[in-house]
Amino acid sequence: MKPSQFDEINLLPDKDNEHILRTIAALGIHEKPIYVDIRPDVTSRTGDCFENVLNKVRIAEGEAAYGWQFAEYAYMIEAEFHAVWKDPLGNLVDITPSGDPTATKILFVIDRNKTFSGKRTDNFRLNTTQNELVNDIIELEQAKFKLIDGAESVDADERVLFSKEEKVQYQLVFEFSLLVDEMCRRNMTVHSKCFCNSGKPYAQCHRILLKQLLAAI
Repeated sequence: MKPSQFDEINLLPDKDNEHILRTIAALGIHEKPIYVDIRPDVTSRTGDCFENVLNKVRIAEGEAAYGWQFAEYAYMIEAEFHAVWKDPLGNLVDITPSGDPTATKILFVIDRNKTFSGKRTDNFRLNTTQNELVNDIIELEQAKFKLIDGAESVDADERVLFSKEEKVQYQLVFEFSLLVDEMCRRNMTVHSKCFCNSGKPYAQCHRILLKQLLAAI
């Protein structure tokens, strides 16, 4: 069922969902999406699908299958680059534990143009509404990824160590995210009054500053 509230997430969208098919086309993929069973290996770790699958291949043969798994929100489709195990008989199995312990399947599409090189891949997001505020949410998420991925180092607890400039940029992006999210929750648009109470439309006020910030990252 399609989410109707801002915070609702459908982790198993319909494979014939028009927005899923649009997302796949936008990714430049010609494969059809399929449901893949989740059967976690005892040694597999949540959030570490690439290493999990490579370890499985070393132990049980088969091969890694790379592609995208999908989540559906009330306002967008989000595709996450993901790896599943293709067993020696050709069956696909998701051996990585899901963040949702009740999940038994994922919606997955193979991407034959991508492989895992050790470098993180940002999620792909598609606005499924006519509201341009959602595009701002998507651009802010892209900016967060770019800043985190571009940071030079992490500490012993794997926390990102930003430069002084990056830290300021990330804080601004984070604060903008909260404000734009709240506007979306209230069914506002870029033509609604800006959150700063200037009386101007957001499009003619803080959205200009947001675009300047994003262009600098």
